Amino acid sequence: PPALVITATKPAETPVPAQAATSVDDFNSEILTNDDILRQMRRQSGLFQRCYLSHIHRAQAKPGETPTTGTIMVAFTIESNGKVSEARQLKSDFKDKTLNSCVLEVVERTTFKGFNGKPVPVLEFPISLQ
Repeated sequence: PPALVITATKPAETPVPAQAATSVDDFNSEILTNDDILRQMRRQSGLFQRCYLSHIHRAQAKPGETPTTGTIMVAFTIESNGKVSEARQLKSDFKDKTLNSCVLEVVERTTFKGFNGKPVPVLEFPISLQ
């Protein structure tokens, strides 16, 4: 089956909250890093793969009407409890609304480790499907 590739580049615009240590306990606080975000998104690859395979089956019924490879750019916020909020699609190479919705649902259901600090906005996260 076609492979799912979540782009390994770390978006330069993805800020990681700075943790100002104000007490000894703050030095032990967990933060969420870009690597944590990338690792957890890669763990969702099986779910992204299902979305993509469904797209391939729909595309075979309409050859030439829809691309079979491309990138979906998403943005989302990770709350301190690890849950995703404000997930949205920024752009997509795919006209398949079902594929775009499926990918966005996977992002919305992804749970990251909890951390201390303010919510982390992920301004751009590319998901490449090929």
